[in-house]
Amino acid sequence: MNIPKIRRILPAGIAGTAVVAAPVCAAVCPKGIGNCTYPGRCMLFTDADGNRICDFTPTDGGITAPDVAESAGDGASAAGTGIDSISSVSPENALAGSADILSASPALLWAILFLGINVALLWFIHSERTGILKELNAGTIALSSLFSLAISGIAVFLLTGDVSLGSMGAVVYMLAGTILATYIWSRGLMTKKTALLLLGVTTIFGFVFTAPMMPVYFYGLAAALGNIWIIAPGMAAIIILILLTLVTGRTFCAHICPVGTIQELASRIPGKKYLVQNRAVPQAIRLVVLAGAIIGTAYSVNLLAYTGMESFFSFALTTGFLIFALILAISVFVYRPLCRFLCPFGAVFSACTAVGKTCIARTDACIGCGKCEKVCPTGEAGPWDRKPECYLCGRCIEVCPVEGALSFTDPLSRDLKE
Repeated sequence: MNIPKIRRILPAGIAGTAVVAAPVCAAVCPKGIGNCTYPGRCMLFTDADGNRICDFTPTDGGITAPDVAESAGDGASAAGTGIDSISSVSPENALAGSADILSASPALLWAILFLGINVALLWFIHSERTGILKELNAGTIALSSLFSLAISGIAVFLLTGDVSLGSMGAVVYMLAGTILATYIWSRGLMTKKTALLLLGVTTIFGFVFTAPMMPVYFYGLAAALGNIWIIAPGMAAIIILILLTLVTGRTFCAHICPVGTIQELASRIPGKKYLVQNRAVPQAIRLVVLAGAIIGTAYSVNLLAYTGMESFFSFALTTGFLIFALILAISVFVYRPLCRFLCPFGAVFSACTAVGKTCIARTDACIGCGKCEKVCPTGEAGPWDRKPECYLCGRCIEVCPVEGALSFTDPLSRDLKE
């Protein structure tokens, strides 16, 4: 499969999925857009006041969480105990019962589809049709697992429409996806074709799940940290992700965050590119936004929600949709404007990466031709840069004339040798 063909297919696939999926989240958004009929099932769910209602949801008259005992029933009618009850089940009813179990347990269906798709992808890789090393090893298994994780999650959501899957799906893809993508980089398997396909799959994942929208989650994290004892599982996952950045670099921003991947795809559209020469400018602006986002929590204002990313990914035709569409249009000419200028997590991840252990760095094979510095969209391909804003776009590797001169490695390793 050639690159131009991938570029033609991805936009159509992403747009088509957005229209078909039209996530349920758009109708029951638990992030302050409307009343939430699924409290506790969202990654942002926080209940600091203990009223069983999401703190980020305005309530007209009050919506309480579904009673667990009530939803579970007394169990007597469904228990089906005894040999007679087992022998009376026909094969047709048994198959129907299995289908009911799968539809009632999206996680189980996800696991089954994940294994099936993984096996199929491993067979495809082994068939030598991908251009990847044909032998099956830890690297190729990680590669197939990453794509299987996203594809099976998308399939399960479209098949079941289970809103509760959104929160779990965001956490699983956020953490497992970041770790798998990092390992793929470390094994040298993140080729341009692979990266483009992953960008497309993650963007589709964002349209279907409306997650993980990291910039808008900053409000939830900041508010939740005010009462650490009631922090939501999703917020705990974000804290783990921040710590992971010390060893994974900006892998999450590069390949797993839909807000980042859709900007990356936009940056691949041909057109005149404008490089921000003074790297301190976007960093300064982002620090101001970070301060504003923190202050906003004191007044129950989610500053990043005004960027409209949730409206865009939930395909809700609102003012927010148009704002994010404008940001996306700017992304064609200015590399990742939201990530570099507005995302408060970007400031946190940047600090972690600056002192972390991995980014695309030069090795001893470097001949100092400077080609990587000319194509770097963030201007951080210098020989001694720590690359806190390296989004692993791979442009430097694409133009490097010496194989192995650039590697996903510890940026401090060359300093120690010199």
